[in-house]
Amino acid sequence: MRPAPALAVGGRTLANILSATEWILPTPATQVHTVSVLPSHSSGRKETAKVRFGNFAFSNITTAPKSSGGKGKEQGILRFDMVRDDLLHPLANGNKARKLDALLPLLRRRGATDLITCGGCQSAHAAAVAVHCAEWGIRSHLLLRGEQLDVPTGYNLISLMFGNVTYAAWSVYAHRDEMLYEHAMKVASTNGTVLWADDIVRDDFAVDEEILCENDSRRVVIVKEGAGTVQALLGVMRLVEHLSNLSSFQKDEEIHIVVDAGTGTTAVGLALGAVCLGLHWRVTAVMLADTLERYRELEKSLISDFKGLCHEDCRDMIRADGLVYWVDRFLPRKFGKVLSGEIATCRHVAQQTGILLDPVYTLAAWEQAVDLCRVDSRGAKVVMIHTGGTLGLFGLAQRYPQHFTAANEQSTATFRRVYQTLKAELLHDSAFDFNEDAVQWLDGMLDYNVLGGKLNRGLAVIESYKLLKAGSEPSEDEVFLACILGWGIEWVYIYDDGPMIYLILDDIMDNSQTRRGKPCWYRLPKVGLIAINDGLILRSQISRIFKRYFYGKTYYVDLLDLFNEVEFKTTSGELLDQITTNEGEKDLSKYTTDNKIVFTYCKVACALLLSGWNLDDYVQTTHILVEMGVYFQIQDDYLDCFGDPEDMGKIGTDIEDYKCSWLFVQALACVDEKQKDILFENYGKSDPACVEKVKALYKELNLESVFSQYERETDLRHRSTTE
Repeated sequence: MRPAPALAVGGRTLANILSATEWILPTPATQVHTVSVLPSHSSGRKETAKVRFGNFAFSNITTAPKSSGGKGKEQGILRFDMVRDDLLHPLANGNKARKLDALLPLLRRRGATDLITCGGCQSAHAAAVAVHCAEWGIRSHLLLRGEQLDVPTGYNLISLMFGNVTYAAWSVYAHRDEMLYEHAMKVASTNGTVLWADDIVRDDFAVDEEILCENDSRRVVIVKEGAGTVQALLGVMRLVEHLSNLSSFQKDEEIHIVVDAGTGTTAVGLALGAVCLGLHWRVTAVMLADTLERYRELEKSLISDFKGLCHEDCRDMIRADGLVYWVDRFLPRKFGKVLSGEIATCRHVAQQTGILLDPVYTLAAWEQAVDLCRVDSRGAKVVMIHTGGTLGLFGLAQRYPQHFTAANEQSTATFRRVYQTLKAELLHDSAFDFNEDAVQWLDGMLDYNVLGGKLNRGLAVIESYKLLKAGSEPSEDEVFLACILGWGIEWVYIYDDGPMIYLILDDIMDNSQTRRGKPCWYRLPKVGLIAINDGLILRSQISRIFKRYFYGKTYYVDLLDLFNEVEFKTTSGELLDQITTNEGEKDLSKYTTDNKIVFTYCKVACALLLSGWNLDDYVQTTHILVEMGVYFQIQDDYLDCFGDPEDMGKIGTDIEDYKCSWLFVQALACVDEKQKDILFENYGKSDPACVEKVKALYKELNLESVFSQYERETDLRHRSTTE
């Protein structure tokens, strides 16, 4: 990174020529964010590019609240800066806008009425040309490779809206220069002129005049794919000059610039700009679309063209090549291919930093930037150039729909498929010879009782496990095992209101009428008390399922202990609930909130065990989760009385069933003697008039506001604990 004195171009300094150039962007200014790189708590990860960043958590400390770190300079925290060129323009941003920054004004000054270029179906370059040409009064004609999409989206949609699109077959596109010229001739017609942008750029420094077309003749200019011209370099150099004047980019500071390389023009422009301005910058470009030899040839060609514009005394100051450090991507692949886990990594980064990457281009630069700030022993400042292109994610979502299915929808679909596997194993269990009638009974019983809910508790096991993987993509086998543990919770402890206990048995004990908007299983005419045995069958299957899939795992015994402990505490809590509501022995003095024991901890504990972690090391986690469980139970008690039955899928019966309700406990703590008599006389009775009197008393005591206050205080307490 040996600096050189500021160079003169054509007898003028680079700064002078940049100041004299007309631009499409009103200012070179761009946002610069700082990203912190923190080790996650996971360990033992395989060190590959696909999952290497599962070892780290990221934070955008430029936008983070001051209480979360702000822009401080804490010692020992890895960080790198990101130039947010993705925010330059709502539709056409990044290096595509930079490369057109000086080019389009030049072409318009030289009389261009139409501009022709080409690119892939989702070309960000073609879309940027279309948008900026429309803004500058130039007609754009875009030759896009492939066939028209059934549903235009992403950059393809932008191209269609702002430009004139023609689709070219792959065989035609393979000879793109001929393709571009033939199409330009058609656009120009008989009285028009066709020019190549490269020729105009080459002559511009010698001829400085504005050309106007006469007689409505068309002056059609061809811009090659990617707009890799000397004029494109100027737009990138303008960015370099702007950054060099920022207080955060000190003149003598060693800076390591990282950028992804499609055509490679941006990387060369960054390196040339740094040399011309005498900056201590090293530019590393991650090769994505070509070989090292081709990139070096491009670099040499662009440098040669640029030196042709320089004063003779300055040409020797620029090396013919070797300005850019070209490197392979950590996992090289055919251009445009997305590897498993890379969409998840982009999502991981977006959720933690608010910065959207795409797996084809900017994720490659992100990987390099993270790696450099970890291993660069010289301590040079690392700066990544975000080259935009994020609308390309729309096109990738069409090509790789399996990677873009909404995480919750994809998890739910996978979760339900595992249920079918578990049900089939029960129906065809060789340990017992079920006849056809029994198989049909069990099939109907399982679907009626296990399906139909939101599956939140079971899905929480999967999502917790993914979070513990810290951004890396779990394997199919790992997800399958997480699903089984999730069904362990849903199958046995599934319950939408009250403590986690057998759904079927709990409905019988509570004399419930409905579950999820339909009659309880035992209420069906042919079922009755056979439902008791059905509940026991469900419970017996858990041990068999766990033995089938987890026997021999290091955490097998801990898993059984976890479920046994939760089951013991759940049934013990239900005992307290039942004996206080036993007809003829109702004792309101026994009511306390301690009678409700809710273990939302179980689903997270399952994920911890599956990740190979020791539950004894996470006592604080247990405390937080149990508190959250208590909150959910209190919320459920509140909704049982004040919630809409259509929203909840059931009719609340806590008052009729003499339930150990949080609302009752709160009422008992603040009633006067007259109100207490009303509560005692009407609570636990199925008469609708009595139920309404209790609800009216709750409203009179303003328990809705009491719950709202509790909800706010709990939220603040949980936030402070987790922070």
